[in-house]
Amino acid sequence: MDLGQLITDELEGRPEILGASLISRGGVVLFSSLSYSASELAKRIGGRMLSISRIGDYSIKKLGDSSLVIMKISESFALALEGRILEGVLISLANKLASKLREALDQRSSPPEVEENLPAVPSAPGELPPPGSIPELKHGPAEVVISEPVIRVLRAIDGSLDVVGIARATGLSLEETSNIISYLASSGIVELSEPRALRPSPPPEGVEVPPPAPMPRKARRARKRAEPLSPAEVRGLGKIFYELDDRFKSKEEALRALPSPDELLVFVVNRMHDGLSALDYIRMAIEEGLADDPRSVLAALESLRSMGVIRKRGDERVGERHVDKRLPPTSASMLLLGRV
Repeated sequence: MDLGQLITDELEGRPEILGASLISRGGVVLFSSLSYSASELAKRIGGRMLSISRIGDYSIKKLGDSSLVIMKISESFALALEGRILEGVLISLANKLASKLREALDQRSSPPEVEENLPAVPSAPGELPPPGSIPELKHGPAEVVISEPVIRVLRAIDGSLDVVGIARATGLSLEETSNIISYLASSGIVELSEPRALRPSPPPEGVEVPPPAPMPRKARRARKRAEPLSPAEVRGLGKIFYELDDRFKSKEEALRALPSPDELLVFVVNRMHDGLSALDYIRMAIEEGLADDPRSVLAALESLRSMGVIRKRGDERVGERHVDKRLPPTSASMLLLGRV
């Protein structure tokens, strides 16, 4: 039996269960009936659990009025289950479903280890990119095979590194990196800019070249690491609480209003209504690896607030007056500036 069909059949007639997902090694989703945000969270946690956890280990995440349990059910698969029931009952149900999935896998002569049958580095479908070209991530849906080397390349693409720089940053060979970037470009994930111009030739002998102008003081400040929070700031952040703006009836509606599916924005919106303080959001985001410093999380919170998606408790309520729910495209840039 198809594993996705087995999961669907087992959960039929249980309206308290909102969806399930089956994740394979490398974060490959083989089946999912979860919402986009829950599926992305399950994929990230499940992929990590398959590398470092033991069979039977699980993680619980609160998603507003529901809970998401992610469980490692074998060396190659993790199961995610979301429901509006007691967490203990949800874990018990996940255990039963995991047992049935293991039985189905044992009955197969060759389990569908999809990702293990795939090459670690996809073969380039066409011409390789020039070493000096700079790949940039594109927005929009696409289907690609995700393996560990592909993930390393995707994480290194920042719009400034060329193919050679990405190879150095990932530790992959230039050939491997070129193959992966060519594969991602043909899949619509990245686009390639023209190769960088060659370095200018040295000046003729006897011609003095003026030294480069000093960096403006403001620019020098911008490169400094974010200042750590002071004890007084920490105490103050523990007393600041956020909630969805009145114009949104649910988190799902607020998520649809985001200008882009940024992980940190989605993470924050999904945890509204949990009675969490600004300090709680900082701790959770850093723990989940979504931020490196507290001020980037504060910038995300304030960006959502400036967009009108969330507000601080005590802010003036919107009330019943009409408010346009379309967010300006520049809202995304506000978040990006805050996370630099």
